[in-house]
Amino acid sequence: MPQAEREAWVEDKGIVIDYIKPDSPSYQNGFVERFNRTYREEVLGMYLFNTLDEVRDETDRWIDLYNNVRPHESLNDMTPVEYLRQAASILQRYCVYMGYLQLSAS
Repeated sequence: MPQAEREAWVEDKGIVIDYIKPDSPSYQNGFVERFNRTYREEVLGMYLFNTLDEVRDETDRWIDLYNNVRPHESLNDMTPVEYLRQAASILQRYCVYMGYLQLSAS
């Protein structure tokens, strides 16, 4: 789609495009930039793909690895799934303690 046509479409839909300042991705868009760097290093830069389906298949495998196997330093070296389970357990104990939840004795 040519740029003029794209700009007209965006304006017609009422979409506002707000670009970050040049040379400032780390503080204006840090989470996305971190993800992009990790994805680029661990997937796109590691393989030679012949088709878009190959990229999709490898991306699916990487997402599973990233979310279920790979520990994250920011999550106290737990996987996101482990971290979520721990957070759910803590929340459940808190809710029982506060009387918001009663566990059945089975």
